[in-house]
Amino acid sequence: MCIACYSFLTYAAENPHDQASLVNVDDSSEITRINKLPSPSQKQIQEAVSAADALLAKDQLKAYHGWLKYLQFRTTEDPIRMGADSMEAKAYYYKLLDWTQKIETDLDFIQKMRGVYEWAYLSQIDGTGQPFKISIPTDYDPQKPAGINLYCHGFSG
Repeated sequence: MCIACYSFLTYAAENPHDQASLVNVDDSSEITRINKLPSPSQKQIQEAVSAADALLAKDQLKAYHGWLKYLQFRTTEDPIRMGADSMEAKAYYYKLLDWTQKIETDLDFIQKMRGVYEWAYLSQIDGTGQPFKISIPTDYDPQKPAGINLYCHGFSG
């Protein structure tokens, strides 16, 4: 398993507010559950990417563009880099399906997000989704000023 995915799974297991996707981790059996999920076919992957493309074509959904681009990238590249049966490949395919459905069901879902999320912004340099973690307090009220804590890391960690 890649270090980033292990870190994500460990982090999510320790943070019960992680509502980022279908692939939440609340106990060590989650890895087993993900591994038991069927590996998507190339056709299923292409259908998932196309469904996300339809959302990316909508200007009113710009807040989701970075995240959807990142999920598309991971969905198409992880099977090549890590194998179609890898936990990462399955996890990101199912995340893409889950998020596409969430957005189609509720275009304003982003306004209701609370807890810890894996997310991505859209790079203005190359148009890719660049991942990060965000923690939105469960009692956050957009009508009230709130502080922000920003933790950055560089080349040395």
